[in-house]
Amino acid sequence: MEPSDVDPSIAALERSLALNRARQRDLRDEEAEICSQLQELRSSAKQAAKDAAEAHHVLVDWTGTFEWDATVADLLKSRFGHDSFRPLQREVINATLSRRDTFAILPTGSGKSVKSATQTHALSLRLPHTARVLIGELQRFSPMQLLFQLPGLLSPSGLTVVVSPLVSLMVDQVASLSQRGVRCALLAADLTDRTQSTEVHHQIEDPATSGLRFLYVTPERIAKSKMLVSKLQKAYHGKMLLRFAIDEAHCACAQGHDFRPDYLSLGTLRTTFPEVPILALTATASESVRADVERSLQMDHLSARFRGHFDRPNIKYSVRKKLDEAALLDEMAALALRDFPSQAGIVYTLSRADAEKVADGLQRRGVRCAPYHAGVDALSRQSMQAAWQSGRMQIVVATIAFGMGIDKPDVRFVFHHSMSKSLEAYYQESGRAGRDGKPAEAIAWWSPSDFYRLASLACDTSDRAAAWRALVGSGRFCEMRHCCRRECLASLFGQSLPARVGAVSLGQCCDVCAAASAEAAAPSASIAHRSTLEEMDVSPLAIDALRCLAELNDAAAAEGVTDGGAAPAKLTALKLVEKLASRLRHADAKLSREALEHLVLRLVLADAIRVHFAFTAYSILTYLFTRPSLASAVLGDPGATAHSAGLHALACSLPSTLLPMAKAAKANKGGGKRKAAAASDVPPQSRKRVLPESDGSDFEVEQPMKQTGRDAAGGMPAGRGRIASAGVEVVIIDDDEE
Repeated sequence: MEPSDVDPSIAALERSLALNRARQRDLRDEEAEICSQLQELRSSAKQAAKDAAEAHHVLVDWTGTFEWDATVADLLKSRFGHDSFRPLQREVINATLSRRDTFAILPTGSGKSVKSATQTHALSLRLPHTARVLIGELQRFSPMQLLFQLPGLLSPSGLTVVVSPLVSLMVDQVASLSQRGVRCALLAADLTDRTQSTEVHHQIEDPATSGLRFLYVTPERIAKSKMLVSKLQKAYHGKMLLRFAIDEAHCACAQGHDFRPDYLSLGTLRTTFPEVPILALTATASESVRADVERSLQMDHLSARFRGHFDRPNIKYSVRKKLDEAALLDEMAALALRDFPSQAGIVYTLSRADAEKVADGLQRRGVRCAPYHAGVDALSRQSMQAAWQSGRMQIVVATIAFGMGIDKPDVRFVFHHSMSKSLEAYYQESGRAGRDGKPAEAIAWWSPSDFYRLASLACDTSDRAAAWRALVGSGRFCEMRHCCRRECLASLFGQSLPARVGAVSLGQCCDVCAAASAEAAAPSASIAHRSTLEEMDVSPLAIDALRCLAELNDAAAAEGVTDGGAAPAKLTALKLVEKLASRLRHADAKLSREALEHLVLRLVLADAIRVHFAFTAYSILTYLFTRPSLASAVLGDPGATAHSAGLHALACSLPSTLLPMAKAAKANKGGGKRKAAAASDVPPQSRKRVLPESDGSDFEVEQPMKQTGRDAAGGMPAGRGRIASAGVEVVIIDDDEE
């Protein structure tokens, strides 16, 4: 073929290819347009369905009439011995029977009893011995257990799976149900051998034939046993899996006070068993914790949610100044022996070592008590718990795990040797007192040094921002003087207190209200007996403290004294207090070391001073530095005031009880209380206000640091993570820098 014949053919093919490619481009554009329209229509349809479902969800009245009402009432009477429900129990049962995912947050001990003790006693007197034993077993049922046991027994057959971390409580429930002829089983490490597990697995496969109604299992078993999941799948395909009841559901929240990693694996229940409803139960959860748990468990966005009232009107909350250890133990022992003789109580500590030391100290002072923690063998723990529940032992000195699932309603007091690391934890722990509705007390001892110790624990968690926010909340709760402590705890859960009646109106709900009541009764009390509510303006001293810290930071930075280029200087709270005390001595001013410690702490809580954590091979060190914007303000303006620096009220005042008597008298004579502070020094909105909780929107974690693994030399890994506005920066330094 001649070249002249080839050229036209090539040109024709090239034109054809170009046209083809152009058409392809047009088709791709058309396809993209069609896909976009399709996606938009699908989104609209999905939103419309969601809106319709939500509209239906809003209209559901769980207190209304349902087809199973008569059967439920009969079962409540015949099986559980009750005539009526506690608040929200019926609503929760209706929701889960409707196969709706349900989240119930019902504080333990809240609401009125289903049957009074008098009614129960009168009933038992008319029954034979065996029936009286049965009534005793029925009364051990907690409100939470009823929420899944009654629906589980309503169907003629079918399996309810109960997931709980509380093995001892599950053992009690299995024993109680078995005594009443209900077939149930327990799968838990160390309590179920291989033969027993095999037998239980056979029962799970076909609940209709085996008659198995309840399976109690730990979250670890769900996470690690493929055999268990496969057997549950067979029950699911046979339409015999009724629901999953997740007890202590707050454990699925990574930012919660009792997080358990194995709870996160429970999210696979939704993907593996999509049509089985989930019933999540807990006694304590804020709104953010609830949302996090629902995400972890992959609960439907239209879950039915129920929240009881978190106020515990029979508990008086108090925060006391922590003295030296010997004086503190003297005070605890005196309270236990004098105010609560022969009455049960709990003392919570931060660590096992603390539990041992406190128990030993109380024993030496004549208190019948014993330490209870994970380091004590299981048999000894069971013996201690039995002695405590029977009244042979007055106090259990324990770490925070003690009390979950333990049914002892007559605990009259809960002492905290150190404040909890979050208000949610404190609410739950203190709420183990007075579950019988009778008066009880919750007393926490507090000192600024506790905050830094708790801070070192908070920074060693996976979610440092959440841990820091929780700790700051605890610190503000302990430092506040102008807000009812019960109101503060209720607001944590988005609630307010009901109308004050009874003991509350007499100022007995907390130490703050008691002090206000005493002040109102004796307004002309001498200054020597002035109220603990009184706060004195110390804004000039707060500015001086910030200036002192900023100068020391700058001086150290100029000399090259830094923490690996991260923290401006290695200045601890202890050193800052010493520097301030030295300045005051040179200025011929007097202020106690305790007052200075509280002042520095309040500056930290108000985010005027920020914190560095430096990790060594053996400890976590806490260093302070002035917030950069504040450092510039106080160093650049010799006449800086609290108002110009933007300091919050919490950082500008101290309780008058911490100030020298003569100085306080002079302040009173000249009208120097907080209310008379100069307008230029204190912003109007800051007077007598409690620092509000942060919504967390300004928290940002930069370069999150994992603390797993070590470097070749055996030290902690180098790294740095900062919480931008939380006032905490984590710095890891090499051992040779210490």
